[in-house]
Amino acid sequence: DASLDRLEPAIELYQITGAKKYADVILGLQDQIVSQVDEVGWLGARSLALIKDPAYTAKIRAALRAYRAQVDELGKATPYGIPYTPEVWGAGWDIERFGVQQYFLHVNAPDIFTDAPMLDALNFILGSHPGPNTASFVWVSAPSQ
Repeated sequence: DASLDRLEPAIELYQITGAKKYADVILGLQDQIVSQVDEVGWLGARSLALIKDPAYTAKIRAALRAYRAQVDELGKATPYGIPYTPEVWGAGWDIERFGVQQYFLHVNAPDIFTDAPMLDALNFILGSHPGPNTASFVWVSAPSQ
């Protein structure tokens, strides 16, 4: 949904300016946030502290609770505790994105999201996961001599 492209800038601009027009954009996108909570729920969580509308808060928090159940189920599907279904080389980017989004979910809705999925994503990226391949996705070069 192209209108959701406006969500993150509206959150940033409302946070900085406090201008009502940006709050109106966020409020106007609440149905799309709910319907696509798996993609933009982390932004919805970020907006909770900004938007002082009880109906909006209740709607977003209900969607976040449902998404938390999805995250828990996806985490159980792998030994890594995170959604991991590599389709092509480079699935690490998806895991990094997931981890960052889980950070925002945990920070903005800690009663719904624990830090476990965020830390599981970080551990996976750093190579701390079960199995014979414990290679890290982080590359550190040797110092020049």
